[in-house]
Amino acid sequence: MALARDLRGEEWNVVAVIGDGALTAGMAFEGLNNVGHDHRRVIVVLNDNGMSIAPNVGAVSRMLEAVRTATPYRGAKHVVRQVLEHMPAGELAEEARRRIFNSLKALLIPNLLFEQLGFTYFGPVDGHDLFAVENVLAKARDFRDGPVFVHVHTQKGHGYGPAEDDNVKWHGVSATGAAKATAPQYTAVFADAVREILKSDERTVAITAAMPGGTGMLPLFSEFPQRVIDVGICEQHAVTMAAGLATQGIVPVVAIYSTFLQRGFDQVLHDVAVQDLSFVFAMDRAGIVGDDGRTHQGLYDIAYLRPLPGFTLMAPKDEAELRDMLWTAHHHAAAQRGPIGVRFPRGTGFGVTIPAAPRELPIGVSETLREGDDLVIIAYGQPVNAALEAAETLAREGLQATVVNARFAKPLDAERLLALAARTPRFVTVEEHVVAGGFGSAVAELLHERGARVELEMLGIPDEHVDHGAQKLWRRHYGLDAEGIAAAVRGRWPQLVRAHEPERTAG
Repeated sequence: MALARDLRGEEWNVVAVIGDGALTAGMAFEGLNNVGHDHRRVIVVLNDNGMSIAPNVGAVSRMLEAVRTATPYRGAKHVVRQVLEHMPAGELAEEARRRIFNSLKALLIPNLLFEQLGFTYFGPVDGHDLFAVENVLAKARDFRDGPVFVHVHTQKGHGYGPAEDDNVKWHGVSATGAAKATAPQYTAVFADAVREILKSDERTVAITAAMPGGTGMLPLFSEFPQRVIDVGICEQHAVTMAAGLATQGIVPVVAIYSTFLQRGFDQVLHDVAVQDLSFVFAMDRAGIVGDDGRTHQGLYDIAYLRPLPGFTLMAPKDEAELRDMLWTAHHHAAAQRGPIGVRFPRGTGFGVTIPAAPRELPIGVSETLREGDDLVIIAYGQPVNAALEAAETLAREGLQATVVNARFAKPLDAERLLALAARTPRFVTVEEHVVAGGFGSAVAELLHERGARVELEMLGIPDEHVDHGAQKLWRRHYGLDAEGIAAAVRGRWPQLVRAHEPERTAG
């Protein structure tokens, strides 16, 4: 935006506001480096509260802490300013002031990176002192000699007691008054499964990118302090770090939200797939995420991972199968069979019984949950239970559907699917993912490749963004609940409905 302003010869200000958690991301430094190199007039405001969602980690966090606590510099600066005010005016005096202040910074605030990148540094300023903030922003606005970095120190949750006391829990709040869940959260089941894996194999390391709480792994840090790692908001680095570990015989489990793994796609391709390295991608919040909004929808991971050679992709129908799939994925990676990904949804499971011990699933093998001769519903992941409900509804109307829990998007269970196609050439695929390039597309590619003649209805997310809203409402909107699946069958094959009308009337 600043470049566009300068190209047009205009004079307005550009202000970029960034938190200290996001400052560790690679793109932040790419931008700072570019702005500093061009000496372009941009104001960068750092909101520094020592937090992203969880406490920040890394060398940048330590540097900012050193800056925040550098009271000797602030005191010395005040004294020197009083002395310099009595110096004569003129260019030499102004240059002397600048050099003295820069020397003070170098002496009392070590490694002030922003000055080295070409910015003029203002701060740190108490972000809760309105007068101080307005004053420093006015100075930044009027500064004309290149980019400015304004360091504002704040307290997360400031002014609200509960958030000040527990700023991780109160990072965001949900509506109250809802019925208490009777089933475990998928995230909690994932964390328990990772704990089992870490206990069973000392070669395993779990990695998260600034989401220890969101991925459920926070308790694991104290249990396995050397083998559970938070790299900060750096998904690209998390992937490549895991790749480096994998080259040395370590078995990484990388826990990243589906939507955030998109940031690391280049690393997934070049540093994992091309190198044929073996480790586990655990993609939390896959599918419709609800109230987090369109930026967090995990609707693209099948499409962006399925084309990569050597990848295995799984999705569980419930929380018990999630545990089995993580156990399977770990064994797959430990045996050096290539990268493997498990996607699972946000929210609670279905309340199924979780067996005492996990089991290893055969790779690429689906399961038939219900038999029927009129059509086949093949569901991948979360919609499996809705597919079963839809089949029950259709059965009451006289239509008998086979329901398949696909389990794998890659490799597909070609043997089962082709056998079903030969017997019942009417397929419905259901997935909580975009239709383009998703699980249904994989089935269509298989059928085309093998010359199977099947009428195929693919249910998923169309070519549009999904906005903020409850998961249940969006699933109903896109026909991914039981009612929507049954309606899609009736709409696609009305002749089947008409054929069974006499049976329903007689019944």
